Amino acid sequence: MKIVEKTADRLRLSASPWLMTVLFAAIVVTMLAAAVGKQRDGASNEAGVLFLFAFAVLIGGVFICAFVRLTLDRSSGRVTYSRFTLRGWQERDWALADLASIRAATDPKEKIREGQPYRRLELVWKTGAPPFPLQGAYQRPQRGQSGARAPLETLASAVNSWLNRKR
Repeated sequence: MKIVEKTADRLRLSASPWLMTVLFAAIVVTMLAAAVGKQRDGASNEAGVLFLFAFAVLIGGVFICAFVRLTLDRSSGRVTYSRFTLRGWQERDWALADLASIRAATDPKEKIREGQPYRRLELVWKTGAPPFPLQGAYQRPQRGQSGARAPLETLASAVNSWLNRKR
């Protein structure tokens, strides 16, 4: 995720995996074209395998490629979370006053790579409700980040400083 709009009254974060979505679509279209070609040539067994592979890649893309937007709006006093996948559109809305902070949460399974934990962004509530994950999966740390702050921690810090700033 990254900050795409930052004003005194509104902060908007967005994650748009266009490259991954195009890659999944290209693989599916290529496999389907190859399957149709095999079917025309009479190789129905090979065509069936290609159709199944295309279907598997499509299902993977449905679960992996998600366009996410988080909007914190002081003027309306709302926090809006929007997520679009091939499975459909999901939108959630909360009061901005209930949001305590955003954090880069560590994977409880303690997957460690080069000494750094896997992380994801979560909304933390003042009401004591369970944290709301902005990402479905924990992100693997990037190589060569020893000693530096991870991008998710930097993003969480920027959002928290905006959130704690008075109007």
